Amino acid sequence: MRKWGVVRGLEFCLFLVLALFVGTANAQTEIKVGFFAPLSGDYAEDGQEGQRGAQMVIDAVNDQGGIAGKKLKLVTEDDRGTSSDAVNAVQKLIDQSNVDAMLAASYSSPVKTVAKTLDRRGIPTVVSIATHPDVTKNVSHIFRVVYTATTQGQAAADYAVNDMKLKKFAIIALETDMAKACSGAFAAYVKSHGGEIVFQDTFKENDKDFSALLTAVKNAKPEAIYAPSYAAQGAAIAQQAKSLGMDLPLLGSDGWDSPSTLLGNGKEAVNGIVYTTSFSVEDQRPVVQEFIRNYKQKYNRDPSMVTAQGYDAMAVLVEALKRAGGAADKEAVVKVLAGIKDFKGVTATFTFTPEHEVIRDIVLIQVKDQKLKYVGSKKE
Repeated sequence: MRKWGVVRGLEFCLFLVLALFVGTANAQTEIKVGFFAPLSGDYAEDGQEGQRGAQMVIDAVNDQGGIAGKKLKLVTEDDRGTSSDAVNAVQKLIDQSNVDAMLAASYSSPVKTVAKTLDRRGIPTVVSIATHPDVTKNVSHIFRVVYTATTQGQAAADYAVNDMKLKKFAIIALETDMAKACSGAFAAYVKSHGGEIVFQDTFKENDKDFSALLTAVKNAKPEAIYAPSYAAQGAAIAQQAKSLGMDLPLLGSDGWDSPSTLLGNGKEAVNGIVYTTSFSVEDQRPVVQEFIRNYKQKYNRDPSMVTAQGYDAMAVLVEALKRAGGAADKEAVVKVLAGIKDFKGVTATFTFTPEHEVIRDIVLIQVKDQKLKYVGSKKE
């Protein structure tokens, strides 16, 4: 019995050694990139589109042998678009999955909530769609490949005032960090250029009936409405405004750029609306058209702004990992990111500023006959 116990003990020790060896071998042959976004719930379309864009880059890199002999793996967590779930997702990705880098593909409030944690833990992070200015404030490991909410609010106002030649506006904004920053910038630009905000109010994320709010807007007699929010709200506002006989121009933010939700829910009512975004399928640059072809071949539809932003965020992160010789030295990856210049993405060619932001054009899209048509761009 005693001899049998010794044998069993040796077998157990051998098992532990083999498990440690296998685990170490896996760690040596993989670079893990964490990814958190709303992958379920009302905003799942955005999270899933961002994931597809990121995965396209990873698949292409792995097909070519990976980075420094190691394959890339995208490790995903669902934050449902909420700050509390983002905290849990990031903690799991860092402490359980042991990711080497991070793609933050969620909205402004969730990303802003976890930014300090990502920075404190030294995780090289690229933000794809979160636009609130505070996301990159007072951090050294976080970079953003999209404009800020402030600049897109200014761009929408610039277009409304200078291109549409309008002066009187109503602002109805979703109660989020992103929409608050957009609406503040829009109002400031309008007022500084001789215009007037005749009505301003907010609505909650779960609001479905906008009739009372829109009636108040109608009574204020604006020439146009600015409604920074997401696609579901934009579609509902457009439909309900039409039903109230409000034949007014309607402008929105890049949160509207979820085509299946916006067009599917809004139907004919969204024809004529204009919103700011970072990407257009009508961009004729070869890198863009190749991206669109590859995406359509795989998913049988056009990519959205969120897809393209996920693609660019992962592409620039991959470039940094390549130049740093892998993920072993996280500070080296951050240093390379800080030095990125003239990176040719599918949304823009961009350079990171000392503040880890990008300076780039903001695209304006108008819905015409259920198609997303490019109508212009504004310099940031």
